[in-house]
Amino acid sequence: MDFGELVEHRDEFNIITNAQNNRARQQNMDDHNHELRGTNVGRMARFLSPEVREIVDGERKGKNGLSAMDMVLISAEYAHAFEVAERDIRGAQIKAGAFLDKVDAVIEKLQQEIDETLEQAVTLPNGKKAFMNERGEVYTEDGELVDQAIVDGIDWTDRPSLELREEQLRRMDKMQEFANEGSRLSLRLGDIDNELHDEDNPPDQDKVDALRDEAKEITKELEELDHGVDAISKHDVSHHVDSSPQVLAAITVLPPV
Repeated sequence: MDFGELVEHRDEFNIITNAQNNRARQQNMDDHNHELRGTNVGRMARFLSPEVREIVDGERKGKNGLSAMDMVLISAEYAHAFEVAERDIRGAQIKAGAFLDKVDAVIEKLQQEIDETLEQAVTLPNGKKAFMNERGEVYTEDGELVDQAIVDGIDWTDRPSLELREEQLRRMDKMQEFANEGSRLSLRLGDIDNELHDEDNPPDQDKVDALRDEAKEITKELEELDHGVDAISKHDVSHHVDSSPQVLAAITVLPPV
């Protein structure tokens, strides 16, 4: 083999060797990155120290250990999405808490109104409270029609009407619906928060965005419910039986002389 052939052969050898070395370096880098992400490719001992291996495997439980959540938060893009979702979820939870407090306050006030109305109502001989409607019919607090003979001669002047009683009960039923719905949404927000902060099985970025979107939808629902509560709390109903002589004569049956 002359010198020219030797040089040519050496150049070919160097090209092949360099290509092999480049592939080996790239493979090492890929394997290194996989091991850091927790994907076992069977070469962990080569790339990671015993201390780092314990962290990746989760064998170390102390304060220096990295959880699966810590690992994904290394990504700046993921960390930003996580922070935004955390903020919106927390905001929704605060709104849910404020909504439930508001509902409780309205229910308490409405219950006082119901109790006062019941106290002002006519008391029948059997101890039950009674209310007269616009047609002169009398019903007990439980909704039972009262025989006219039992209420003959009763003065209904300024007594709360049946319409007032029914309206207050309808408002209370609606408030209970608001309370139940608010509690349901609050519980769901708790689940969303738990899913977001799952240390062992953190959500991927798409799931993080989905959790945030759901929290924002719940916030909108809470705002709509809040408007409904305002409508009920500001609704003033004050129905009493008309005390004019004409109306009293029409709805009161006097006992026979």
